[in-house]
Amino acid sequence: MANNQKIKIKMLENNINNYTELAKKLNTNRQNVYNKLKNRTKWNYNDIQKLIVLLNLTPDDVFEIFFN
Repeated sequence: MANNQKIKIKMLENNINNYTELAKKLNTNRQNVYNKLKNRTKWNYNDIQKLIVLLNLTPDDVFEIFFN
């Protein structure tokens, strides 16, 4: 299960203020992002790669969010 609170913090730090904005940047729909942030579905490899770039995630961030 991902640490979605950390993702939300990183979103705000990178001026991404809502699920719709993040969805557009991930090239998906809002409902898909909402489900992932509510742990109803899992983040896939491609989404994680995009999040690393969009949210300027460090290797430590990635570990804390997805593997801790």
